[in-house]
Amino acid sequence: MTIPLEERLIQHIPDLRRFARSLERNRVAADDLVQETLERAIKKMHLYEPSGPFIGWLNTIMRNIFVDRVRRRKLNTATPLDDAPRLEPYQNENQIDRLVLKELRVAVDQLPTEQRQVLLMIAVQGLSYEDAAQRLGVPLGTIRSRLFRARANLIVKIDPDGELSGGRAARQRAANASTDSETTDLH
Repeated sequence: MTIPLEERLIQHIPDLRRFARSLERNRVAADDLVQETLERAIKKMHLYEPSGPFIGWLNTIMRNIFVDRVRRRKLNTATPLDDAPRLEPYQNENQIDRLVLKELRVAVDQLPTEQRQVLLMIAVQGLSYEDAAQRLGVPLGTIRSRLFRARANLIVKIDPDGELSGGRAARQRAANASTDSETTDLH
């Protein structure tokens, strides 16, 4: 027995909310995105091809609406209060953690939409690569590529010198520092 498309639409609302929340940082904007996605899906229900996953079709609608919104925001030079940077209260015991999380949040927000989408679906929502590929309607290799690029971009933005990750740059500086100290001891 086939479930009517309207019922399938209702079943996927929690998934749409999670996806919208990963795209939009503001809860109200995310809810608006879900509502607009549902409206458009109902209007375009006759265009759904059952060959692909239903949630993938819904996610594509949502992603397209989101991209349209981002383009409109870029045209609008005024910054709405919801998008203005928030001042976080002073907390001594976990101030460093807050700064690191804030830096991570900014770096994730700066990722291209496709990379951010995949990163959040896998790292935050806990989806498998296969599930993410199915939801987005793209090949598995595309998911792996976008995730690799997202991680690489985050590393560059958060730790450009490789100091935190023990990268090549950090090892090179450590080697240079030990060589410099040896030459100064000789003179």
